[in-house]
Amino acid sequence: MKTVKKNQKPIDIDAYFKYRCPNPDCGQEKWINLSEAKTKNFKIVCYCGLIIRPKLIENIQITYKEIENNIPEINTADIVVPSIILDKCVYVLKSYGFTNDEANELVSLSYRKTKSDDWKIILKQALESIGVNNEYPTNKF
Repeated sequence: MKTVKKNQKPIDIDAYFKYRCPNPDCGQEKWINLSEAKTKNFKIVCYCGLIIRPKLIENIQITYKEIENNIPEINTADIVVPSIILDKCVYVLKSYGFTNDEANELVSLSYRKTKSDDWKIILKQALESIGVNNEYPTNKF
């Protein structure tokens, strides 16, 4: 299966420019393309007979817009541990002597940090992180 490259830049430009006859009695509009606008001494002859010399265009620069990823920020404090994972991890931590509140908080912090739904990974993270950094201070447990 072939993949499609997204956000591809153009390979060429086909631009047209509109000029209005400066004769107040005429006001006809004339179009010229980019190649003509880049040509030195290019002239537009209006139906009224007036000769228009467009200002020479050297180049056109394309500015690309940066696409913002509109992914809403998730407050990790709002992430709730699924009850089946919480129950398994709390059960094990209580067997190590943690209180119910301590185990709940430790599992919640580890769940937010690991972003995993595997209770063994969360439990391992919880046990490894005790006293390692300010997030899990040793004097709290």
